[in-house]
Amino acid sequence: MARCTECQAEVPDPVRDRPLPRLATCQKCGSDLHACRQCRSWEAIGRHCRNPEVTDPPLDAERANFCDYLQL
Repeated sequence: MARCTECQAEVPDPVRDRPLPRLATCQKCGSDLHACRQCRSWEAIGRHCRNPEVTDPPLDAERANFCDYLQL
């Protein structure tokens, strides 16, 4: 089950089952969902991406970005 990292609200199934739009936001708190900190590959402690395919990570992990490797 995917959850918003800001408020812990569950991300609805229709969003999880298709590519996440870049400007998608949490229905409860409005946080960006297409952001590094929402991704399974995001390492919160070291504040970096663990995915070796990501060679140029976005500068702001909190904001929406264009990463094609995002996985909720």
